[in-house]
Amino acid sequence: MKASTDNLNVLFLQIHKAIEETADKVATSLTDHSAADSISYPPNGGLTELEIESLKTIKSDDHLKSGLRKVIADSCAYVVFDILSNIDGVSDPETDFEKWKGIKLVDDSDDIEAPDDLMLHDKLYDSYWDWRKRRENKEWKLDNYED
Repeated sequence: MKASTDNLNVLFLQIHKAIEETADKVATSLTDHSAADSISYPPNGGLTELEIESLKTIKSDDHLKSGLRKVIADSCAYVVFDILSNIDGVSDPETDFEKWKGIKLVDDSDDIEAPDDLMLHDKLYDSYWDWRKRRENKEWKLDNYED
């Protein structure tokens, strides 16, 4: 079984919608100085007081906001493209590659039994701490946890 064209089209339209809405939301939060209120990644993330004050120096300007939207959208799309490349099998994850067996996107069916606790959107946040232990660049971090 494979993913149907209809399901893939809906999925990709949703991805583009989410990229566009995220880019607009983040660009707006940067130019209206409310970015500190909307940080959700990583868990226990958030900005330091110095980071908040520095972000408040961003001016509110239509051209800047437009440019920020494009840069943020590009960053979002890069992540999605990388994940889809792993799913397509044209690239492999760089972390724990030896454990990678590949995955497939398929249409949902009553014939497919998935674990009741498999919620990928939750797994993203839960797995951050595993990633944090393995990340190579220890010079900076996204979270506010002090070792």
